[in-house]
Amino acid sequence: FVFLIPAIDRNSIPLVRVFENIGKRSYGIYLTHLIVLDLLLVGIHAVTSNLLNHPIIYFPILFILGLSIPLALMKLLSRFPTKRIYRYVFG
Repeated sequence: FVFLIPAIDRNSIPLVRVFENIGKRSYGIYLTHLIVLDLLLVGIHAVTSNLLNHPIIYFPILFILGLSIPLALMKLLSRFPTKRIYRYVFG
């Protein structure tokens, strides 16, 4: 598969810019993902503990929020004067 990557046309991949953005920030997502998931689990359990019984609903919510919250935090911290903290939190 690695040898086939140069043969794939970049424009034929749908949402290529979104995947590139996620790929550029993957280390920051890796560093903050566990913290975000733990906070989401506690928050969801506090609000509705019944949702834990329905993983078909629960897992997509965790996936979407577990990816979008670190990306939003990275975008937010990179714009404010707290840029110095960005590299310590997100690598």
